[in-house]
Amino acid sequence: MGNRAIGQVRLFEQLWPIQEEVVDEAHPWLGRKLSDLWDDRSRMLIYYLPKNSRMDLISAVMNDQELQWGDRLIMATKPQVRITHRTLIEKAMGWLSHIRQFQEHVRPTVIVMLVLLSTIVGAALLYTENVSADFIAILRQAGAARGNGCRFCAAISGAKAPYNARLEVARNRVAAG
Repeated sequence: MGNRAIGQVRLFEQLWPIQEEVVDEAHPWLGRKLSDLWDDRSRMLIYYLPKNSRMDLISAVMNDQELQWGDRLIMATKPQVRITHRTLIEKAMGWLSHIRQFQEHVRPTVIVMLVLLSTIVGAALLYTENVSADFIAILRQAGAARGNGCRFCAAISGAKAPYNARLEVARNRVAAG
């Protein structure tokens, strides 16, 4: 029965390999009735091609036809499901090997994350040390550099006059005083 699979069929949520069996003088099924093979639930007979007649599979099973030299059978065989039981020690060793592989992939990721985090923290500290003025003062300076008043600062402070006009009033007071 060492013939190789020529296809497969899905039965009972499993893939059953389809094989062609050629009965020769050394085959264990030589002289066996097809009805015996038909009743075996681990095989599904698909096609029967006798050497000397033109009988189909159903007729051969119903007439208790015996397999003869040169007959061919196409059948699907139920796959063997092998269940391996692992001991607790084998499972623990498997987990340890997975953890080692995980560590190999995690180490570079953690290093890159630490470098990025340190870059962000360093940039934030550097920025906060260089900027000593508050947000409103920065906006006022930006508005003065453009040559017009800072409308946002005027809105926040409640002033109705543009920034340049208020600055001019303040300068006059300082000069007069």
